[in-house]
Amino acid sequence: MRTTFAVMSLSLMVLLAACSKSSNLPTQPSNSQGTPDWTKHGFTTVIDSVTITPGTADSVVSGPYDIQIPANAFSSPVTFELLSGNPTSFSANAPSGETPILAFAFKVIDTQNDSLVGEFNNPVNITVTDSQITPQSWYYDILTNGSYLLNSTGMQLSAGQLTHPVHGAIYGWVITVASSTGSGGY
Repeated sequence: MRTTFAVMSLSLMVLLAACSKSSNLPTQPSNSQGTPDWTKHGFTTVIDSVTITPGTADSVVSGPYDIQIPANAFSSPVTFELLSGNPTSFSANAPSGETPILAFAFKVIDTQNDSLVGEFNNPVNITVTDSQITPQSWYYDILTNGSYLLNSTGMQLSAGQLTHPVHGAIYGWVITVASSTGSGGY
């Protein structure tokens, strides 16, 4: 009986801690409030782009990034841009003990009405390959104000590689590693 009570108490404490932690997170504007133009939020370099017609799968492969775009990701023609930012420009808001190593975002433009696309019909899959990525790396969504939100949902991390399904272009992303003075990792 004591063991059951102890386990239930511990479970409740973990649940309450998780809930209180998530309630303090900043929120990103929804797509109805406008999709961010990430070139104005630190992701200033267009690494590569591709024009995609509905029903056609495509990919963007450049540097450490390999983005596989399924045929049903968009319902109208789009220009899909892969953006990068200087990782050091994201250092000020990086969690203590972590150093940004890669910073990237997507800018997707509906070519029929010249508007930014925030949400995809189906996720694109990104694989980032870099020798600095370790199983102790961290992966974050970046908000327009530069805040970091931990992102591990659906992510796979191994030595030298991170893979993740991405459902939209409402966040930028930063991958960090432990600084020499701190520790990181999942």
